[in-house]
Amino acid sequence: MSMYRGHLLGGLAAYFIAIIIISVIQGTFIHYGPGLLAALAGSLFPDIDIRSKGQRLFLKLLLIAVLLCLYLKAAVPLTILLFFSVLPIIFPHRGLFHDTIFVLILSFLFTGALIYSMPSKTETIVITMLFFFIGVLSHLILDKGMKKTFYQ
Repeated sequence: MSMYRGHLLGGLAAYFIAIIIISVIQGTFIHYGPGLLAALAGSLFPDIDIRSKGQRLFLKLLLIAVLLCLYLKAAVPLTILLFFSVLPIIFPHRGLFHDTIFVLILSFLFTGALIYSMPSKTETIVITMLFFFIGVLSHLILDKGMKKTFYQ
């Protein structure tokens, strides 16, 4: 099985685990479509610094996000997306994008920028970014194992 497929399956599993936990806490089953897409994108995100099918899929999602920002005239998120699209060229594979703290900080910064641009969508942005980070964690756990992901 190709690595990107394994990471997508890991992101899918992480999404369903999170949905089950949330559903048990709320007492009712929920399904969150944008969260699924965010978890899948997150499961591919750490490998954007290497030429792969996963990178191509992620860059296609990035292009959609850039076009959406242009359509919504969201300058701050657009600027951040364009800045972060250059980072994979600068950093080596399994460098910053495989660092849990860096990706967490990156997620917070991007979430803040989106909330700044679209304050009426705060809840949706936060929930979606949470699922994105869950997808990233699934990738890191599959690559490095549980111990190295959380206790570097």
